[in-house]
Amino acid sequence: FGNGSTLPLGCLRERESALRHADVVILTRCAAELDSSRLEERVRSWNPEVRIFRSSMVARRWIDLSSGRTLPPEGLLGKRAAAFCGIGNPDSFFSMAASLGCEIVATRSLRDHCRYSSREVEALRRQAQEARAEVLVTTAKDAIKLEKESGLGRPAFWLEIDLEIRSSGRLLDRVLRTRQPPDPAPNGGRLP
Repeated sequence: FGNGSTLPLGCLRERESALRHADVVILTRCAAELDSSRLEERVRSWNPEVRIFRSSMVARRWIDLSSGRTLPPEGLLGKRAAAFCGIGNPDSFFSMAASLGCEIVATRSLRDHCRYSSREVEALRRQAQEARAEVLVTTAKDAIKLEKESGLGRPAFWLEIDLEIRSSGRLLDRVLRTRQPPDPAPNGGRLP
């Protein structure tokens, strides 16, 4: 919940009290070993009946920015990589790339929603060269802003990830139940 404030003073998009109206809460970035009990208690303090589900980010594959060639998540194992991204939480991407076996030799965090000018691309190319990186790695969000022949000077890959929700079947059942219209009244709603 950060500092408890909504945008622009904090990271919340709604006040914490909005949890009172939730049917379902999905906790994100919950690694299997993460203890989320304190967070769940806080959510339940606002809404004791809410259904809580956990999700995590899962790496699916690396995709070559130029050719579209794909590699499995471990396809860059041991490669010296310069990692860059313009997302809200760049460290999460850098950590994921390292967990997949990339040897991260340089990182560059750009502002969220960064546009890649030729000057920025040149700075990335230079940084990768100075760090003796074999490849550059980035996110899907950043890859769509780069041209296929981007001038990075070495192979560049972006990571395709998915959100995996534990007990997703139960979540779908719950969502469908909350969106079904109520049963029609007997006798068309007329009193007997």
